[in-house]
Amino acid sequence: MEELSNRVIAVLLVVSMVVSCFGIFATFTGSPTGFALVDTGKTNFSISTALSITFENALVPFGSGYVNGSYTSCSMGTNNSPPNRSANSGCVDFNGSVHEANLTITNDGNLVANVSLNFTGDADSFIGGTGGLNSYQYEVSNVSGEASCTTLGNGSSFREVADYDVNGTNARVCTGLDYPDGQDTIQVGVWIQVPEDATSGEHASTITAIACDDGSC
Repeated sequence: MEELSNRVIAVLLVVSMVVSCFGIFATFTGSPTGFALVDTGKTNFSISTALSITFENALVPFGSGYVNGSYTSCSMGTNNSPPNRSANSGCVDFNGSVHEANLTITNDGNLVANVSLNFTGDADSFIGGTGGLNSYQYEVSNVSGEASCTTLGNGSSFREVADYDVNGTNARVCTGLDYPDGQDTIQVGVWIQVPEDATSGEHASTITAIACDDGSC
């Protein structure tokens, strides 16, 4: 038994020596120690261009009403109504729209945009009644405190929609509408005059805003 034990010990010693030898071999044939290894990594992303405008306030709700029989017409408008005009004169039951907000257009993309407007009709087709007593006007301006447009175009003062061909022809109202917050919004004021002989029923006008980043709109 004692001899067997010595053999076992001898085998264990041999195994231990073999493992040690391999350990020494690995130590000398592995990567050199004491040297710094340098490699690089990176992150990246790309931003795509986006041309986008939205109507933040897209409704002027004049509501329902009629013209007082003592008047030949009544007039209504948004906060940017033309000066020296008496809003709601002769208007019965219509909303006091002089207190309503203007239509507002915001550049929510990341490109400087040119903006044009198109109307589905002028005073004759939208309002009707006696010509000369009806009126449909618009005006475009920067929001107070913002220098959003490089140049305000032919909407920079109140003018009749009929001053240009409304169906298919666009009116450039803003050149260079910027996109950073605080300088990305313009407002559209509207003013209408309804003759007493305008036909009853619903009257509606659609205003379409068109954006481009060149001279195509």
